[in-house]
Amino acid sequence: KPGKSDKGGLEGFVQMAAHLAGGGVLALAPDGPRGPACHCAPGIAQLARFTGAPIIGLGAATTRCARASSWDRTVLPLPWARAALVWGAPVYVSRKADAAALHACTQALEQQLNQLDAQAHTALAHTALAHADLARADLAPAILAPPTSDP
Repeated sequence: KPGKSDKGGLEGFVQMAAHLAGGGVLALAPDGPRGPACHCAPGIAQLARFTGAPIIGLGAATTRCARASSWDRTVLPLPWARAALVWGAPVYVSRKADAAALHACTQALEQQLNQLDAQAHTALAHTALAHADLARADLAPAILAPPTSDP
């Protein structure tokens, strides 16, 4: 049975596609509104296929943070925390991608985001005076950039 987070999904998709078509950029939580945490939902790959926009994964880490009590344990960096942000190469989804290709893209994006998250933590740990209380940002946002021609 569809839940509250399903309401307006198509309208939201159309608005995001229009925003990208107008040259805008989106930052999206790839694990969707209900999770599970650290597992990509298919919406980002579907939006990238529909719009031609590349997906740019991000990994993040911070030395000091508060965590939300939500299902995804959202990380909120505290003042004066050190942070690292790492991004990956753009990922394009062919407009001709079928369900199997979309699933493979979603799995690859999930793997890339987890690798970027680990790289951010490694980068932060190697900075001078890095603290031992590194906070995992878990599955960091993925960015959808303005559309380009289909590669």
